[in-house]
Amino acid sequence: MLMSNIEIAGDFILVKEENTHSFKSRYFVKFLNKDSLIHISALPRKAIREVVFDKGSVEYVIDRGKLPKVVEIYEAALINSKPRILLYRIDNDKIEVPRKAEFPLVFSSGFPTVDKLVNEVKSYRRIWTRILCNGLDHCVDLYGAFLSADLSLIYALFHRLKEAWLELSNEYVGFVFSLVHAVLKELELDAVDKEVLLEKCNLVEKYQGIYWRSTSIRYSKLNSNLEVSVERMISGVTPDLIISTNNKKIVIECKQGPPKTWLAKSIKQAQKYREVAQQLILVTSRELDENEQRELSKYYNYVIDQCNGGNYVICRNRIKNAILNQLSR
Repeated sequence: MLMSNIEIAGDFILVKEENTHSFKSRYFVKFLNKDSLIHISALPRKAIREVVFDKGSVEYVIDRGKLPKVVEIYEAALINSKPRILLYRIDNDKIEVPRKAEFPLVFSSGFPTVDKLVNEVKSYRRIWTRILCNGLDHCVDLYGAFLSADLSLIYALFHRLKEAWLELSNEYVGFVFSLVHAVLKELELDAVDKEVLLEKCNLVEKYQGIYWRSTSIRYSKLNSNLEVSVERMISGVTPDLIISTNNKKIVIECKQGPPKTWLAKSIKQAQKYREVAQQLILVTSRELDENEQRELSKYYNYVIDQCNGGNYVICRNRIKNAILNQLSR
């Protein structure tokens, strides 16, 4: 008996996730004693007999005997980029007719380590979409559901977090860029390349990942012009952000992980950035101790720590002071 991509086959439940241009689906299981929906890849190893990869799909073969008699499976789907949430209830050997489910729903990867990173990613996307896209909050949670599902599968199979950290890094750069954008707007510098921002916001509305590499936006005010570039190579180096105006350049380097993982690298980067920029700013979401602050301050003009979703107003003001200091020279 087949209903959508969920099928009962003897002693097994077959669940197929699709990933095509027009249809994208992920499946989450609801347990009676849990508030959140757990991605299907996070089921106990004894429950998942096999994971089969095919072109554009992943099929899970689940042992029915390892699950409760009554199981609720939620489908989070995008049909031509339009969202759909369905609830499938499996009672013994019967799949009931699916019914629509509505937000708010709490989607989880099923792994606390992954969930922590996804929540941080969502917090940054929520802020930068408010600043750059005038909202789109409603798109963040479903984007997070798909991200949780994909990262859960990777973590379940390979115990790997690389992809999660890459997504976090990308969203954090977008977050810091949005703070720079807000600062320039306060200084009455208008974005000239509005179509670039519209393109990013359009992807947000389609619940997709955003890639900032090689993004450049010009800003203008009367006879003043400047450009903000994201992850664009200049003279052999690729700063996270570089603000260019006349003969002045400001580099902003963004760091998210524990300081011990990037401290030495950031010092080497600063030495290279000095060859192309007059001012260097290091921005990190983490709290730095006194020794870390002192060491980094030898190489960066400004070191701004605890720049995260909870402190974004303070962070924006510190970035504003740094930019004003350079532009006024």
